[in-house]
Parts: sequence; C-alpha cells; structure tokens
Amino acid sequence: MNETRSAEQPGFQQGQGGPSPILTQGLPASIEAEQFVLGTVLLDEQMLNAVSASLTADDWSSVRHRRIFLAMLVLHRNQSAIDVLTLAEQLRSEGLLDKVGGIVYLALLTEGLPRLANIDSYIRIVRDKSRLRQMILAAHHIINDCVDGSRNASDILADAQATVLRAGSSPEQRGAASVAPEPITRWDDSALPKPLLRRHGQDTGAVLSAGEVAILSGAGGKGKSTLALQVALAASRGTDSAYRYVAGLEVVQGAVVIASYEDRGSVIRHRIRSLADADSQSPPVLENIHLSEMAGHPLYGPPRTGLYTAQPEPQYPDWRVFWDKVSAISPSIVIIDPVSAAFSSEANRVEAVRQFLDALRIEARRAACGVLLIAHSTKAERSRARSEGGAPDAGAVAGSAAWHDASRGVLTLESRSLSEHQLHLVKANYGPPWEPISLRRQGQGPFRETKPGKGDTDEWEAAPF
Repeated sequence: MNETRSAEQPGFQQGQGGPSPILTQGLPASIEAEQFVLGTVLLDEQMLNAVSASLTADDWSSVRHRRIFLAMLVLHRNQSAIDVLTLAEQLRSEGLLDKVGGIVYLALLTEGLPRLANIDSYIRIVRDKSRLRQMILAAHHIINDCVDGSRNASDILADAQATVLRAGSSPEQRGAASVAPEPITRWDDSALPKPLLRRHGQDTGAVLSAGEVAILSGAGGKGKSTLALQVALAASRGTDSAYRYVAGLEVVQGAVVIASYEDRGSVIRHRIRSLADADSQSPPVLENIHLSEMAGHPLYGPPRTGLYTAQPEPQYPDWRVFWDKVSAISPSIVIIDPVSAAFSSEANRVEAVRQFLDALRIEARRAACGVLLIAHSTKAERSRARSEGGAPDAGAVAGSAAWHDASRGVLTLESRSLSEHQLHLVKANYGPPWEPISLRRQGQGPFRETKPGKGDTDEWEAAPF
C-alpha cells in the first residue's frame, strides 16, 4: 500500500540544516489505509467494534475521514444501520455531507473492496501513522518549551513521557499514565502552572494559568468582549513572557487566539484597532492575534440528530481541526466568545459541563496555554446572587454550578452605571482572593482602573511591565 503524507497538519520552521522533512513531505499518514478501514465498516458494520476499540477521532489524519468516523459512531449509538445511505443522511443532518465529498466519495470507499473478516493490519497502519504524528508534534512542543525556558525540565520530561505512553496505548488505556498514583517527594513552587492573568502587583492568585480554564461572566452588552479584547491586545505586545498592565490586571505576553461566535472578523478587527488607537502604550503586534470566525461551528455537544440523547457529549469534528491549529500557533491564551455557542448542549447538565471543561483543560495542557471563556449571566441569577451575598458569586454564571466548580478561575464584570464598573474575582487558585477592581469606561471605549481620589489612572497605562 502506498504511503502518503498529510497536508492537514501543522509544519515546522526551517532550521539551519536546510528544510525540515515535515515541510517537504508532511506528517506521516496513509490515506489509503484510512479509506480501506472506513470502506470495510460500510460493507460490514460489525467491523466498527474492532475499529473503535483501536482508533479514536484523533487517529485519522484526514479531517474528512475523521468526520465520517464520528458520524459512524453516532449511527452506532443510535442503533441505526451503517451503510452509504444512512451515513450520507447522518452527515447531511450535521451539514457535513458536502465537506466530506458527498455521497459519491462515500460510495468510492467501498468500490472494489471484498468483505474481510479481519482488518487488523489496516487498522494497525492507521494507528502507527497516528503514533508517528503524535511523537513528531510532541517533539515540536518539547523544543518550544525548552527554548522558551518558562517551564522546568522535570515538567517537560514528564509531559514527554506521558505523550509517548499515550501514543502506544489503546483508546481505553490512553491517559492511564497520568492517573497513576505517585509519592509526593518535595514541595516546589516553581512547578506550579505559569500565571497568565492575575491582579496587578500580585505574584499569586492567578485567575488563569497555563493548562487551565477560567471564565469571565457578566450581563449581555456590558463589555465582557471589550475587556477580553483588551487582554488580547496587552498579550500581543511581545513574546518575552513578561507581563503587561490592562484594566487592573497583568497579562503575560504571547500570541492569542480568539474564537468568535458572535462578531464577524471585520467587526473584531475594527474593535481591536479602535482599542489600540485609544491605548497609550506602544502599538500592539497584531500578527500575534489570531482570529477564528466560529459562527455555526460548535465544538462540543450531543450528536446532532435533532433528538435528545442521554449519551455522553462527544467532541465535534471542528474540535480537532481548531485545536490542531491552536497547537501550531502556540498561543499563551485562547479566548472563546461566547462559550454558550461553542457548547451546544444544555448549560444546566452537570455531567456535560464537566466533560466539556475537562476536554478544554486537556487541550490547554497539550498546547501549554490558558483558555478564557466569555460567559453570559442571566438577570435571575444575578438577582439571586445579590440577594444572597450582595455581590456576584458562582450563581452569576448562567447554567449549572459546574461551570464555576470545574473552572480554575472566575471573574464577573458588573456595571454600576453607564461609566462605572467593577471586576469581581469570584474564584482563583494558588493564592488569596483580591478586592473588586473599580473600572471606568467612556462609551464603547476601553476599561481603565480607577483609584480612589485619583480618577482614571492613565499614568499606570503607560507603565512598563
């Protein structure tokens, strides 16, 4: 069987020794083996048991094949027959049939294939190519970590060992190395996750750290997205791991990915430029801000069959595509705005919310970034929060309390008047909580911290960090 190379995976920079093989050949893949495995399942749906026992969605180098495999799993969970027609109908209901090549491509998968009782050798080819890709990408991340110098060597080595073990395991075994109990031999503050977003002037109490998920919540139309864009602008000014001041917070410098579900790219670019023009610091490096227009592309939720299902929520095909791109960019922060559009399940379902946040945390650890979710709060939840404590708390995040409980940090933006606002720290790990930050905002402009008796502290905006 001819070996092909995947062109859908991130590449490497050219080194001193000439072009990398990845740039000229692509990552290892065997499209023919993937086609054979999928075609065999279409001829004999019982083969899906053997395939799903050895392969996951991440093992398919082709996005097209990944989508077909996930659709097969949906049919299997719904106890539906798996053939060309049912598969085409499932993909059509998800809006993906044309993206995989239509019913013509599905039919080609079975063309000329005999019914085989054993497809282990072809499954093994697909799995082996996946292992090679995982190890190549892991090596890429290890090199970046070593050059960056922000993580200690023991953590980098531990992650590398876990990746190798995961690459060689079955779907059921993957992740076993990370849950194996180990003795606590020493206490080392340097091993804590790298702080990405924290209170200005405090070295502890980060609301967002590398490999973790935090939430910025508040009422609709009160400026959450603007504050998130200010964070992105502050982070974009460099890549030297120093911190920049913004609206009472410090944000680490580095690339930022914005997954926008509400505003189009042209709107986001206009808002970023307006905020940059109003900022008295040095100009942002806009090349460090990466934008994904995500409207109509949820990342997580129940099978899109139009029927309620009690099955655990799977990751949609766009999930892997998005996070592969994120890994190639190596950002410090990923902003998802709003999270309610990325998560298409019911916000009150505890199990679904926890699975979603756990999945985000796994990807954040792989990419060594933090994920900031922009979440709406409802009027009823805000009223309840005030009646119980007088200030926003976990109830200010709309939906299940699992949003608060499973996140490492929670911020709530509260409007006191058209120009007066407060940023409350509801939850933060690794340090004591801090007092609410008083903010002032003129019209649709940027938020600025207000100090008692000083008005807007513009001189702080110009301070170097």
